[in-house]
Amino acid sequence: MARRHVFIKCSVDDCERNGHRSGGGSRGCCAIHYYRLLKHGDPLGGRTFAGDPMRWMEDHKRYAGDECLKWPFGKANKGYGLILVDGRNMQASRFMCILAHGVPESPDLQAAHTCHNGHQGCVNPRHLKWETFAENNKVRPRARFGSNSPSAKLSEERVAYMRRVYKAGNSTQEELAELFGVNISTVNSVIHRKTWRHVI
Repeated sequence: MARRHVFIKCSVDDCERNGHRSGGGSRGCCAIHYYRLLKHGDPLGGRTFAGDPMRWMEDHKRYAGDECLKWPFGKANKGYGLILVDGRNMQASRFMCILAHGVPESPDLQAAHTCHNGHQGCVNPRHLKWETFAENNKVRPRARFGSNSPSAKLSEERVAYMRRVYKAGNSTQEELAELFGVNISTVNSVIHRKTWRHVI
């Protein structure tokens, strides 16, 4: 009597492909994730799958953080994120602006960054709005930063303290996040000088 194949779903979250039965080190992964597991030691290692950037966009279109949200996928030469939409490359910030704020009234409107960090791959929907070319390219007043920023949750003194105790090994990032009432990504950015770079 012929043996029946029993198919199982790939063990990697959100993957709809058929997984291998347990055994042989496959960990229940589908063929593609199993190949990545062998090559990179991680079923999600290597280049992104088609569809991953779009899923990431859907997951972050209601992002409520104040800090820049960096695009983790492909970028253009000038640092702006790129995403494939209907077979054509589009700036990731423009597509995020569409998802978060709707289709622009005119195709000539640009997805303008209030943070001025589009060249660093920012796609925070709260930093984006539709503007004309002239509005987007006008000379703007110097941005307020550090504790002068209305969205600042830290101060120069707290940032200096945070870096000092972390460097000395007296506190973890998790402990500092809890102490100052911020998330771990904020602490990580402070410690590695991605933010608050003016503080010595």
